[in-house]
Amino acid sequence: MIRLLRAGRPRRGQALVEFALVIPIFLLLLFGIIDFSRFVYGNNALNEVAREAARQGTVARRPVVCASLARVACVQTLVQTRVTAINVATADITVICYRIPQSGAAPLDVNQPDTCGLTWKGGDLVKVHISTSMWFVTPLMGQFLSPTIQGDTTWITVNG
Repeated sequence: MIRLLRAGRPRRGQALVEFALVIPIFLLLLFGIIDFSRFVYGNNALNEVAREAARQGTVARRPVVCASLARVACVQTLVQTRVTAINVATADITVICYRIPQSGAAPLDVNQPDTCGLTWKGGDLVKVHISTSMWFVTPLMGQFLSPTIQGDTTWITVNG
């Protein structure tokens, strides 16, 4: 009878040791999934807001927020007001306007210089690039993923 009572006690300690060994791995996996989800969300959100801000900035009738702003400032303001859960500074937003020359040459690549200045005309092409950094909760995720998240648009034509 005494042996039966003693046989049950080591199991309680064994479960505690197993829990102590498994919980760090479980938490690392859980927070790794959360960090990866935040990373994917951030990239997707920045791409979407860059596209939307470029489109809104290129139309003739812009939003009320941009009533008294130049087009570049309008695009930057739209990015900052529409993105959620991500801090984006004005310096993180690059707006490039490309005026198609008489020869009709299309932009060569994404590193095209701004050829419009502050005067955008109908038929100009606009590209918005957003690049900001994020922090990870899980130490290992920073080793596998870049801490910089980016959003880009393709070239969008200015309408009037």
